[in-house]
Amino acid sequence: MPGDNNGKSDVFFFDRVNNTMERVSDGPGVEGNGDSFPSALSNDGRFVLFNSRSTNMGFVDTNNGYDLFLRDRLNGTTSLISRAPGGGTGNLDSGFNSGGMSQDGEFIVFESGASDLVPGDTNGTNDVFLYQRSSGALTRVSLTNSGAQANGLSDTPRIDDEGRRIVFRSFASNLVEGDANGFSDVFEYDRHTRQVKLLSRSESASQLNNSVFDPIVNRDGAMVAFSSFASNVVPSDTNGFRDVFVIRTNTNPALSSPTITGKLTFRDYVGSTQGLRATFQLKNGANVVETIPDVYISPQGWYLFVPTSVGNYEVTVKVPHWLRRSLGTFSVGQGNSGLNGELFNGDSDDSGEVDASDIDLVIANFGGADPMTDVDGSGEVDAADIDIVIANFGRIDD
Repeated sequence: MPGDNNGKSDVFFFDRVNNTMERVSDGPGVEGNGDSFPSALSNDGRFVLFNSRSTNMGFVDTNNGYDLFLRDRLNGTTSLISRAPGGGTGNLDSGFNSGGMSQDGEFIVFESGASDLVPGDTNGTNDVFLYQRSSGALTRVSLTNSGAQANGLSDTPRIDDEGRRIVFRSFASNLVEGDANGFSDVFEYDRHTRQVKLLSRSESASQLNNSVFDPIVNRDGAMVAFSSFASNVVPSDTNGFRDVFVIRTNTNPALSSPTITGKLTFRDYVGSTQGLRATFQLKNGANVVETIPDVYISPQGWYLFVPTSVGNYEVTVKVPHWLRRSLGTFSVGQGNSGLNGELFNGDSDDSGEVDASDIDLVIANFGGADPMTDVDGSGEVDAADIDIVIANFGRIDD
C-alpha cells in the first residue's frame, strides 16, 4: 500500500464491506522498524492482536525480541500487552507465533520467556500469561493449583470466546499430581475457578505415551483439539503417525474420540472439491437429532466433523447440487472413521430430486458460470451439465 517503505513484514486489516485496507502495525506516526505478524482479531474487527520486533512502537523496548501489541482500530491506539511493571517490554520474547483473544478483545493469552512480567518468575522458561484489557491486569496461569511455578516450558495458549477457558501445552510435570509420562501434555486453566487440569488422557484415563502439539479450543470451550504421536489415545492407533484428537471437556474429563471422518466421491464432477461445504445430519428414524453445517471437504474428498450427540444414528450428507446420501447407521460418540459415500449429481435446485426443473435451470443459465447449474464444476454451464442431469433424472435423496 502507499507509504509502505520499511521493507518489513507488516500487519494489515482489510474491510471487505467497505473495500478498505489499513496497516495496523505502525508506531506513533512512523512505520514499524521490525517485522510484525498477526495473532488474533476480535469478532467485531475492532481489536487486532499482533507480535512485533519493532522498537519504535512508543514504549521502552530494550529486549531486541518480539513483543505483543493490541491495536484498537476504533480509538486509533496501540497498547503493549507483554508489559513489565515499569511500563516497558519484558526482558525476553513474548507472543511470537502464539496468542489468542476472547471474542470481545477483553482477555488475551500469550506465552513469554520474560522473567519480569510478573513478580516471582524464577523458573527460567516460557510461561503462559493472561491479560485483561479493561483492568490492565497480567496474570501467569501456567502454575500449579497451589500457586507453585511450573518446572517445564509452557506454550501455545488458546482461549475460548467468553475468555473463561485457556488451553495450553506444557512440558511441566508438576502442574497436576501424578504427571509422570515425561512428555508434553495439554492443560486447561479455568479463569472462573482458577484451577488447572490435565486434558490429554487416553480413553481409559491413563497418560499418553508421547508428546502433544498445537492445542486449540472451540468457541464455547466445550471441545479441545490437539495433535500427538501417542499411540494410546484411542484404541487401535497403529499408523505410527501424528494424529489429531478431540476432547469433550464439558462431558468427560477423559478423552473420547467423537470425530466422524470419511471420504466422499463426487460423481460426474471435473472440478476441484476444495472449497465445497457439506451439511451432515444425525437422524433417528425420520427425526433429525443434529445438523452439522459447513463441513470442509478436502481436495481429495475427505471430511471430518465433531457431533455433540451420542447414540445410534443414521448419518446423512448433503452438498449443494448433489443428492442427499445416507452413509449408514453407526454408534456415534465413540469415534467413527471410514464413513465413505458416493454422491449423485444434478439436483441443481436442491429439491431432493433430479427432475425437469433442474434441466430448466441449466438451460436458463447456459453459457454462464452459476455454480449450482455448472454441476460438473468445469467453470461453464454447458451441454455436459445437461447430460449429467439427464443421466441422473429421477434419482431422489436417500
